[in-house]
Parts: sequence; C-alpha cells; structure tokens
Amino acid sequence: MGDLESKTVFESFLEKTIDTDTRWFNWKLGLSGGTFSGMVNYFVNNAEGIIEGLWGGGVQFLFNFTLGGANSKFCQYLSQRFDNTYLAVTMASVFPTTVSFGVNYLWHKVLGSAEPFNSSVWQIPLNALFGDAIGYRWHIQGKNQKLKNSQNL
Repeated sequence: MGDLESKTVFESFLEKTIDTDTRWFNWKLGLSGGTFSGMVNYFVNNAEGIIEGLWGGGVQFLFNFTLGGANSKFCQYLSQRFDNTYLAVTMASVFPTTVSFGVNYLWHKVLGSAEPFNSSVWQIPLNALFGDAIGYRWHIQGKNQKLKNSQNL
C-alpha cells in the first residue's frame, strides 16, 4: 500500500510541475518561443563566430523562455480585459510586443551579444502577428466563457 501512495504523490507532483498554463506563466509558449528564437539568434550571431552564435542563441533562449512565458499570460489578460474586440486584440499585441522588444534589446546589449539590435528587431513583426492571433483567440474564448457563465446563473 505504501508503494501506491508514493506513486499517487509522485503523479500529483508531476501534474502540478508539468502544468503548461499556470496563473502567471505559460510553459509551452515559453519553451517553444525560446527554442525558436534561440535558433534564429544563433544564426544571426554566428557570422561573428561560433562562440558568439552560441552565446547569442543561449541568451535569446533564456530571455524568450522567461519573458515569453510571462508575456503570453499578459497578452491573455489584456485580450480578456476589454469588451471591444478591436481594442482587446490591439492591446494584447502592442503592449507585449513593445515590452518584449525593449527588454530584449537591453538584455542583449548588457550581456554582450555581438549584434544586439539585429538580435532583437526581427521579433517585432513576429510578436505583433502572434499577439494579434493569440489575442483574438483568447478574447473570443473569454467572451464565450462570460456568456456561458451568465447563462448558468
């Protein structure tokens, strides 16, 4: 019986640890964004040398994993905060994109990436596009959830 209890505790721990969508952080988007942007920045900085490429890619992975996971939750919050769809999607795209670029540029500048501006600027259209798409999706989901909750009252 002791073995069964420890397995249940362990499974419970794994479920809580691997949960991809917590209140403040989206692990799945953080990992996927970090991996993709790390690879892009490896190639951006690789012209300066392999060590610089690995450094720039690693810095970018850590940045997008941490800020990207948190920024995606910020995007979700903003998209569900406003009733007007246009305003909600705009806010969910503009603010996280601006924060992401500003912090990303400073991050690369302070940590000494070979090409800090080029390592950061490519994310603006990508973040804006995904911010629009994800913001719209989360806005519609939030509206549907509010409607469902109001019908259950």
